Amino acid sequence: ASFGFIGLGGGKSAQTQCLLDYQVSGRLRLMAMAPGVVHSKYYLLEGKAGRRVMSGSANLSERAWSGKQGEMLYVWDDHPYMWGLIERKYEALAALAEKAPLKFDTEIKPAHLLTAEDLPAFHKVKEGEPVTLFIPAKASAPVDGGDHPHLLARYEDIKGAYGNTLSSLHTNKDGVAVITPAVLRQVNRDLASLSLNKDDRPPARVDVVNGQFLYNGKAVAPPEDRQGVANDASAITQYLDMLRAFGDGAEIMQRNYFCFMGWMFFAPFMSQARRERVKETSPDNTDFKLLALIYGPANAGKSGLVSFLQKAMFGDQSRYPDKGKQGFTPTTCRDLRASRGVLPIFFDDIAGNRFANRRGGDVLGESIVKEYDRAQNEGNEYYPCLVAAMNAGAREFSTEVRKRCLMVYANRCVPEDDPVLIAKLKTAILPLRNRIGTAFYAEYLHRMAAALERVRPGQWAEFDYLLESTGLIRRMLAENRGDNEELPEWCQPVGFQDFSGRSWDEKRNHIRAQLGAGNYTDEFPPPKGFWTVRGDVISLGVDDARAALDGKEYPSQIISLDNCYGEVMGFGVKDTVEMIKRGDETYELPTPPVVAAARPGLFTRLKQALR
Repeated sequence: ASFGFIGLGGGKSAQTQCLLDYQVSGRLRLMAMAPGVVHSKYYLLEGKAGRRVMSGSANLSERAWSGKQGEMLYVWDDHPYMWGLIERKYEALAALAEKAPLKFDTEIKPAHLLTAEDLPAFHKVKEGEPVTLFIPAKASAPVDGGDHPHLLARYEDIKGAYGNTLSSLHTNKDGVAVITPAVLRQVNRDLASLSLNKDDRPPARVDVVNGQFLYNGKAVAPPEDRQGVANDASAITQYLDMLRAFGDGAEIMQRNYFCFMGWMFFAPFMSQARRERVKETSPDNTDFKLLALIYGPANAGKSGLVSFLQKAMFGDQSRYPDKGKQGFTPTTCRDLRASRGVLPIFFDDIAGNRFANRRGGDVLGESIVKEYDRAQNEGNEYYPCLVAAMNAGAREFSTEVRKRCLMVYANRCVPEDDPVLIAKLKTAILPLRNRIGTAFYAEYLHRMAAALERVRPGQWAEFDYLLESTGLIRRMLAENRGDNEELPEWCQPVGFQDFSGRSWDEKRNHIRAQLGAGNYTDEFPPPKGFWTVRGDVISLGVDDARAALDGKEYPSQIISLDNCYGEVMGFGVKDTVEMIKRGDETYELPTPPVVAAARPGLFTRLKQALR
C-alpha cells in the first residue's frame, strides 16, 4: 500500500516543497501499516560521513527535535550490529506494509459522496481551528520506471478540471492555503453541486424547426402506436378522476391540477417561447412562468401528481428533497439549471420556513424565486422549469412570489383518520403510475410544435400558452375516449389570466371571512379579530401589524401603510372591495348600520353590564 502527498499541512513552504520533490524523484517512499500502529521510530541515515542509527519515540518533526518536549532517543554512529538489527526491523515492517491490505473502520465512500470533513486533515477545521495546507504550484515529471506513481496535484489542474467550483480555495505566493470553517463549508457546497449531474451527457434540448419537433437536435417521428396514446389518455383521465374521493370541494383541486398539467406539459418549450415574448415586451412583463409552486395541506397528492406527470413526459422521475446536499437553495438551483436542460426540476417537501424565515435581509424562498425568474438573462439557451411542492396555506406567500410563480393550490386532502380511503387510493394510483407511458406526451409535443410554428413575430405578446396547452390536452383526451365516455367537468381549457386570478381566491376568501358582518365593531382601535371603518380606511385588529407586514400576509395593493401600527392593520376600502369583487362580482362590504346591531359598541355594552 504505497501513498504520496497531494498537499502537506503545517510547516514552511520550502520544507514541504523539498519533501514533495523527494517524492517525485523517488528519494521519498511512503508506506502505510495495515495491521496496526507501530509506535517506535527507526531512522537509518547513510552518507559520506558514515552511518547513523536512531531509535525512540520522537517524530520527525521540528517540535520533537527542538528539545521543547521530552523524548527518548538512542543514537549509534557507525555501529554495524545496531545498523543490521534496525535495518532488519525496517525491512520486516516495509514487507508487512506492502503485503497486508489496508483495513478501514468506516465505509469507503465514492468520491462524489465525500465531503471535506471526511478528510483527516480537516477534522480540526470542523472544530473551528484553521489548517494551513501547502499546495505545490509546479510539479516535476515522475521518474521513469519508478515504483510509485506521480501523485502530486496542482491547484491549477484541479481548478481547470472543476471550473470555478473551488474558487473559495486560494493560495498565496508561497503556495499556502489556509482552510477555515467558512472555506470548508464552501468547498462542500462546491463538491455537492458537482455530484448533481452524474454523467457527461449534454442537457436535454427541445427545438421547433419548420413545425417539426426536435429532441437534442434530432427529429422525432410522431408516435405510431395509437393504442399507446389511447392508453395514456385513459390513465390520465382516471388519475384526475380519482381526486373526487377527496370529498367536497375536490372539483376545484381537479381543475387546478389539470391547469398545472397544461403548464408542465408546455414546460420544455417555455424558455424558447419566453425568449420570443421578451423580444416584443419588457422582460419584467411576461406571463411565461419558469416556476410553479404547488402547495396546500399534507396528503393532497401534490408529490404524486408531479411524479405521475414526469413519468408521462420523458419517463424521468428525478426529485430533489429539500434536505442535505441538494436542498432548495440558490446554489443547487443554479447547478441544476445548467445541467437539466429542458427537463423540469422537481423540489419536493419544501421546508415550511423557506418562505417565512429571513436570512440576512431576504426571505430565502423569495430570493430563489426572484433569481430563477431572472435566469433568462444568464445566457443559457435552454432552461428547465422548476416545480416546488410544499405543505403550506394560501396566506404564506408574498406578492413577490405570486407574481413570479404559477400558484397551484391543493385545497383538499385525504383524512388521516380514514385508513380505508388511504389504502383504496394507493391501490388505485399505483397501477396507473406503472401503466402511464410517453406516447400521449409525444403526440402532444408534435402538435404543440406545429401550434408554435404558427405564431408569427409580433404575436407572442398575445399568445396564451396555458390556454393553448390545456385546449390541446382536452382535444387529445376527447379523441382517445371510449364511445360512451364523456369528458369530465375538470377538463376545461383555461387561459393564463383566468387561472392566475383564480390563484388569489384563497387569500380573497380569507380576507372576506375576516371582514364578515359578525366581526364588525364600532370600537377603535378594534380588538383582535374585529374590524371597523373610519372614512376610507378599514381597520382590522391583529396580534402585531409589523409581523403581518413582514410576513406579507395581506396583498400589498390593499394595505394602507399609514394606518398600520401596533395591533391594527389598515386597508383601503376601495382597493379591498375591488380585490374581493374580482372573485365575486356581487360582493359588497357590510355596512356599519347593519352590522353594528350584531355587536353592540363599548358604551352600550357597559350600560348593559351595569343593569
